[in-house]
Amino acid sequence: SAGSHRRYTPEDVARLETMRRLTLAGAAPSDAARMAAQGAPGAPSGASLAAVPEALGPVRVDGLSLAAAAVDGLESRVLGMLAATVRSLGLVGAWLEVAAPAFGFLGDREPGDRPGRDPETMLANSVLSVARDVVAAADAGTAARKAAPGARVALLAGASVTERVGAHVLAAALAQRGVVPQVFGRVPDLDTLLRAVEGAESGAVCVIGSPPGGEQIAREAAERGQPAVFLVGPESPDVWLPGVLRVRTLPGAVHEIAGFLSAGESGPDEGSSGARGDGVEDR
Repeated sequence: SAGSHRRYTPEDVARLETMRRLTLAGAAPSDAARMAAQGAPGAPSGASLAAVPEALGPVRVDGLSLAAAAVDGLESRVLGMLAATVRSLGLVGAWLEVAAPAFGFLGDREPGDRPGRDPETMLANSVLSVARDVVAAADAGTAARKAAPGARVALLAGASVTERVGAHVLAAALAQRGVVPQVFGRVPDLDTLLRAVEGAESGAVCVIGSPPGGEQIAREAAERGQPAVFLVGPESPDVWLPGVLRVRTLPGAVHEIAGFLSAGESGPDEGSSGARGDGVEDR
């Protein structure tokens, strides 16, 4: 206006309210702005992401939006965003493309939270909840398993929250393939890990990241000649021994571990070396 005041029309306010409802429903701000500008109807306030009308087109959930919801303490929104992303990308894809980046955004923010709010813990618990739902659906489903019956794997998680939660994501994805996984958040001795896979037709130990004692576990298993050990991620222990296989990515770990166990192998060929498929190396 002439007095340098910005004036908003009722239509402007309606678009803003639409955008706000959509972001509360889990839409990324960029998607919400596009929908509001197109005059699309907004989802009811407090609705889950699944309630956003299909006419609005695909709704993208990104790591920043998920982190913001965790900081705001909106647990139901966080769960809805994760569940919608799992439906579109799968559990591992949702972790890599949305949840893990959200942890990165939370780590970069200014420290200090209101009493009773811990965004990292909320996000971790939400990912674990979604992982439990994935495992429950796999257990209840009738789809043919790709891995051999009785295949078991003991997963040893690193100390960071992303390594611990990532271990559960990997375990749930393996459960979808018919593997029976068990996650260890603290480093036990090798005998404890062996008991977790004892009696299985095929078994393996998986070390994710760089947990204290993880390198010793890998070396002891290699010296015994069993079970096979998978080292997952670029930060995994620098061990190059027969029976120890390195996997650079989480999707590669799902594929290689399930495939290895389905073959019922007792261990990789000690004479093999170099790269294997999908980011796996064994020496």
